[in-house]
Amino acid sequence: MRIHKITRRNFMKVAGVSALAMGLAACGGSSSSTAASTSTAASASTAAGGEVTGDKVVINIGHINDESDSWHQGALKFKEYCEANSNGTIEVDVFPNSQLGPEVDMIQGILSDSGTVDITFTGESMQTYQPDLGMIGMPYLIQSDEQMEKVLTGEVGQEFEGLMEACGMKCLGYFTRGPRYITSTKKITSVADCNNLVIRTPQSAMTVAAFQALGAKPTPMALSEVFTSLQQGTIEAQENPLAMIETQSFYE
Repeated sequence: MRIHKITRRNFMKVAGVSALAMGLAACGGSSSSTAASTSTAASASTAAGGEVTGDKVVINIGHINDESDSWHQGALKFKEYCEANSNGTIEVDVFPNSQLGPEVDMIQGILSDSGTVDITFTGESMQTYQPDLGMIGMPYLIQSDEQMEKVLTGEVGQEFEGLMEACGMKCLGYFTRGPRYITSTKKITSVADCNNLVIRTPQSAMTVAAFQALGAKPTPMALSEVFTSLQQGTIEAQENPLAMIETQSFYE
């Protein structure tokens, strides 16, 4: 039996979409968060019954959150399902905490067929590779989970999936992470309080433009750099779903 990494030939590039996080693989399952919520679920062809024959497929799942986050728990469930139902022909390895790089690097790794990462969870960062997908991360566009589900399971969701497949990836599904919140060293009670606020944003042109419109000074950076940047005063604020704010200890 040979063991090899997954390639474009034996498994279509996959990514979960976060909704208003889209997850290339989700702001993240049904979608990541509403602009920060969509995620994924996949299926792979497997041998059924009898002994393992042929190649063994190894699938690497990478994400930016820690082990306590729902993304990681979902990835572990995916691993459990695949390995339990593939008769030993599929092995799934999960890499949390940006071990495989920042979100945009993992997307690029999927697109380039690097063999480092095969599945990831993402959202608005997809617009770096397909600008039309930026709409999924537009602030205030989606007003409720119900509206998001209707949009992503309808014609718009089908269009998104087509755009991703045109890039060489496949959307496995969407999941909700919840709305995004701003945490700041300065009190914010009105739009005027955002004036000149140095805030970290994802590496997303849509999000940067939104905070510029509010008068803030958006600073795109990888999630792994945010905690230290807040400690050192490089940035004054950040915005994320509550679960990520807690798991990354941005409240400290």
